[in-house]
Amino acid sequence: MLLAAGMLQLEFNSDARVFFGENNPERLALEVLEATYTPNRNLVFVIAVPSGDIFNPRDLTALAEITEAAWQIPHTLRIDSITNFVHSYASGDELIIEPLFNPHAPDLVAESERVRRIALAEPELLNRLLSTDGTVTAINVVMFKSGDQRAVVKQIAAVARELKQQWQARYPWLEFRLSGGVMADMTFAEASQRDMVKLVPIMGLLTFIALLVGLNSLVATGATILVIVAAAGAALGFAGWVGMVLNGATTGAPISIMVLGMASCVHIVLTWMQQGASGESVHKALLTSMKLNSSPIIVTNVTTAIGFLCLNFSASPPLRDLGNIVAFGVIYGMILHLSVLPALISYIPATRLPRIRFNGAFLMRLADFVIDYRKALLSVFVVAVILSGFGVSRIVLDDDYIRYFGDSFEFRRDTEFVEQRLSGLNALQFSVPSGRPGGIFEPTYLAQLDAFSDWLKAQPNVVYVSSITSLLKRLNRNMHGDNEDYHRIAPTPEHNAQYLLLYELSLPEGYDLNSSIDVSRSQTVVTAIMHHVSSRDIRLLGLAAEQWLRDHTPALYAPATGLSVVFAYVSERNIKSMIWGTSLALVLISAILLVVLRSVKFGLISLLPNLIPAWLAFGVWGFVMVNVNLASSVVTAMTLGIVVDDTVHVLMKYLRARRLEGLAPPAAIRKVFHNVGFAIVLTSVALIAGFLVLASSDFAINQHVGLLCAITIMAALFADLVLLPPLLLIVDKVKQ
Repeated sequence: MLLAAGMLQLEFNSDARVFFGENNPERLALEVLEATYTPNRNLVFVIAVPSGDIFNPRDLTALAEITEAAWQIPHTLRIDSITNFVHSYASGDELIIEPLFNPHAPDLVAESERVRRIALAEPELLNRLLSTDGTVTAINVVMFKSGDQRAVVKQIAAVARELKQQWQARYPWLEFRLSGGVMADMTFAEASQRDMVKLVPIMGLLTFIALLVGLNSLVATGATILVIVAAAGAALGFAGWVGMVLNGATTGAPISIMVLGMASCVHIVLTWMQQGASGESVHKALLTSMKLNSSPIIVTNVTTAIGFLCLNFSASPPLRDLGNIVAFGVIYGMILHLSVLPALISYIPATRLPRIRFNGAFLMRLADFVIDYRKALLSVFVVAVILSGFGVSRIVLDDDYIRYFGDSFEFRRDTEFVEQRLSGLNALQFSVPSGRPGGIFEPTYLAQLDAFSDWLKAQPNVVYVSSITSLLKRLNRNMHGDNEDYHRIAPTPEHNAQYLLLYELSLPEGYDLNSSIDVSRSQTVVTAIMHHVSSRDIRLLGLAAEQWLRDHTPALYAPATGLSVVFAYVSERNIKSMIWGTSLALVLISAILLVVLRSVKFGLISLLPNLIPAWLAFGVWGFVMVNVNLASSVVTAMTLGIVVDDTVHVLMKYLRARRLEGLAPPAAIRKVFHNVGFAIVLTSVALIAGFLVLASSDFAINQHVGLLCAITIMAALFADLVLLPPLLLIVDKVKQ
């Protein structure tokens, strides 16, 4: 109870950046960018018209009203829309800088036509705040950082959703969508809460049904449920006491703890029932069960904990937290399995000892089949391993954080709409240095910057490029009576500096250029927005852009950064770090098995049914799903500790039959199938069902972990019952 009380301390982290380690190079580059310029965390209201375009008095007036009303959103720094777009033009000898749309113009029809003509030709608006056909527009609300970001995000999202409902009621002919970084963060938190509320109860119900059917005892089922729920609660409490926060990845921890704990409980209860069925008293049967299962349970739980603890090598903090929470729950659960569970089932009267419904005939036929066709079965596994290699070669790393969320999330649907009708949300940013304060006004620097921007615009899937050169060329044209011949960079740094100063002094209150130019005027940001791209596309464009800068303007070299860039590399970095984690897990688990089995030969044999399942799972994944994300990179380390459970039970029961009972290898195999076959099948089915529950999540991190673990455990079931026995027969035959 004391441990479980820590759950009151748990909070949900809504920051998408929680998936990046503090020393992640891409994250550090992003933080440097945000420290140099005004942070651009934003909220985007997307507005679409059912027919025609937005350029009519009714729609433009509504858009102007909505733009003004958006200032009600707390922590708002600035708001950008087509109606308040800072438009500049020449009027005689004067430079006029004013909002693009005037809702108080005497002739709104003419005003709307003027706005249409300007907006549809303005590169700073198209594919960012306005679709090329004029049917979709956006209001971009830029937020400033303040206070507890989790509380701020929740507050902003609540107000934004309320305003969206109000506007939909007031302007029913318009279609409203809501996207942006703030809503992405809010959806991360909501995904965590949804999985915790929806999946854990489903897991509990499935566990209850599986145990009741398999154990044929309401009391034994209740005792098992009590123990595994207590372990999960204690682990979450532990997380709360040590200051961990829940996120999309860690919400899978209680499900993992429950399904893993159930496996140990089932072995204890089924052996107790088997011994009772053979004529032993209730208490003696319980003592026999504990004697037979204590060592395997300790070994399996310790190896499982090792597998999860090796997630601490992960480059992603949530996956490290997941490993630590599950490892704590597994070890705490082991203590309960060996103490509380026997105490609870000992109260079952002798006259009510449950009987096993499963008669074992199928398993004995399977044992005979495995013994008779051992060479053919080994050949099948060899072919499966080879074919899986082709599947693994097809796997592609893809971490699009927007597609972490399923279609049931409004954010995902609204963001898909934005990508299809307006713009993209994957941005690459380059903080391009000039080399000295005030250097951004040098014509040579600006010409090189403009060439880089033009190159970016020509790249596939790039829909919008933002650069200070667009504004400076427009201002130079304005200062020459809007003569198109002067739509170019001014010839001197003094002209460029003066034009920009004049522009800044004319901006409305609260507006500045600090989001694209640093204070010392020594560097500026170039932003490229992409749509309909994968993480690989983002990585390739970033690398190509960096190479272009090295080749053409080495003095202006700048690395690609941005939230999309950090996500694009997160799986790659995590896989590199998890190679060490998985290797350590393999070494430690192998060392434990060598000691427990007291045989180098059998210890080495145990590696095959422990490693092959993950390989087969990724092979199947490569043929069926292709794309993997951040979570997929830790599955091997996770499942290595899980699949070893059944291998340990098979090997320890086999060696016991060989060494203590003197049975021949075939007879020992049959004894293993008789004693632990049903328990292995039941626990594997329960584990598969549990991870399939996790796979039903609409959050891709949990979805991939659940599905890959389920496939791995299914492969492990076949490996332990169909691959391992033939290996044992061949090795023992050679020895004889």
